[in-house]
Amino acid sequence: MDVARDCLVNSAYHDVHCWVFSPRSFARLFREMAEFDLTELACGNFFDTARNDMEFFVSLKPSNDKSHIVSSWRRMEAEARDDAPGRPFWKTRRALRFAVACC
Repeated sequence: MDVARDCLVNSAYHDVHCWVFSPRSFARLFREMAEFDLTELACGNFFDTARNDMEFFVSLKPSNDKSHIVSSWRRMEAEARDDAPGRPFWKTRRALRFAVACC
């Protein structure tokens, strides 16, 4: 609340980002950006969400090869989970997604 108040009262700028992804939706977003030449980052490696956890990890590798970049994200998209681990399938449609926040 203090940060929000500082923005409103003092017109201060605070660099804060918050996105919510499943591993598959993250890969899909990067694949689409790569297809539109909006990124030169390939998926170097990823570690999917472990059972009963809420994090996944992705390493990004710079590349000038568009087909390599797109295929790296397609591969992650095909292999990554899209549900909330450890929860019954019927609950996963509305389950928590995984948050990535940078400050």
